Amino acid sequence: MPKPRFYLKQSNDQKKETLIYISFSYKYIRTRLSTEISIQPRYWNNKDQVARQVRGFTEKADKINERLNKCRYAMEDAYDIFKKKSIIPSTEQLKGEYLKQLSPEQKQDKPDFWKEYSKFIESSKGRVVNDVLKDYRSLEKHLKGFEQYKKRRIDFNSFNYEFYEDFIKYLSYKARKPDGNKGLAINTVGKQIKNLKAFLNNCFKREIIDRFDLSNFKTVTEDTDAIYLTEIEITTIYNTDLSDNLELEESRDLLVLGCQIGLRSNDIFRLKPEMLHNDMIRIKMHKSNKVVVIPLQSLAKEIIQKHKGDFPNKKNKSTFNADIKKIGKLAQIDDNIVITKKRGVEKTDKIYKKYELMSSHTCRRSFCTNQYLKGVPTLLLMKISGHKTEKAFLRYIKIDEEMAAKKMVEYWQ
Repeated sequence: MPKPRFYLKQSNDQKKETLIYISFSYKYIRTRLSTEISIQPRYWNNKDQVARQVRGFTEKADKINERLNKCRYAMEDAYDIFKKKSIIPSTEQLKGEYLKQLSPEQKQDKPDFWKEYSKFIESSKGRVVNDVLKDYRSLEKHLKGFEQYKKRRIDFNSFNYEFYEDFIKYLSYKARKPDGNKGLAINTVGKQIKNLKAFLNNCFKREIIDRFDLSNFKTVTEDTDAIYLTEIEITTIYNTDLSDNLELEESRDLLVLGCQIGLRSNDIFRLKPEMLHNDMIRIKMHKSNKVVVIPLQSLAKEIIQKHKGDFPNKKNKSTFNADIKKIGKLAQIDDNIVITKKRGVEKTDKIYKKYELMSSHTCRRSFCTNQYLKGVPTLLLMKISGHKTEKAFLRYIKIDEEMAAKKMVEYWQ
């Protein structure tokens, strides 16, 4: 095991008191700290790293050496704690643990990162929706994965720019996705940083820790290449004959209805006949807890009439995304779409058939984009979509270059 060493801050003036420092080297990392003990260099034994036992200084030398032994044991105990967990501590982490070992009476005053994070998740229940709680637990999983990968325990002293850069790299290339592959998408990486900052800001507000600068913890994002369905494609899908597969027909009706009303998939599956009134749907949105009122377009009315005043069968929720892709293929929604994937600084292009990219979220994106293209004012659409800001709403708008050019010609005319 590495051994602490002591040295003087300066030794030029033999009669001028100077601080004694403790140095500890391990795995090519060196931690140096002041012991806050002072001594005149003439009374220091540099070879043995102790205060010299000389006439007139014996009693004071004993006290200094006793305090140095406490520092030595505190440093060794601090390092041993990390070693037993197979963690290589950063200098900040080792310093924090060293100070705890040096002053045991102050241990209870130091907040434990993981205990505080568990409290944060628990206190968020009922305050945020389940999807956000899932995001908080996802961050917990990735932080623990990072801890194991770096073999360093995370505490409140960990968070500096070096940590941020290392964590971004870990998330981009090493973090496990649900499918077992490694490396998260840019926007997923950004979500982890966003939620980490939310937790730390919560700790600042509750005065768990002293506030420190988070301005360098940038929430990385990129524009998504998610697709939307044009109104012609939606009509084509609705007119596709699926009479030989009733389950796909139900999913098709639900897909088209979703494109007509713009709700999130969680809310689509909550629709009930009681929410219908005067050709409008009134529903409290699951994510935002806001009430929205959505007027029914002609195709939506037709679907509800087809289902005798009710909504399409919602029992196939678990297979809905898979069904959507099958429906898109049968309806020949098969344009080639080039998707650029970014991971870290690397970019790769991959060609997909459009139906391969269709999902439950395509409904909401299609509604927002198609209504925007019709010229419905953004603020009015936000009342229906439930978006809080225009910036958030505009992220849903997907217009390709050709469509943009056509719209410009329309404005000119």
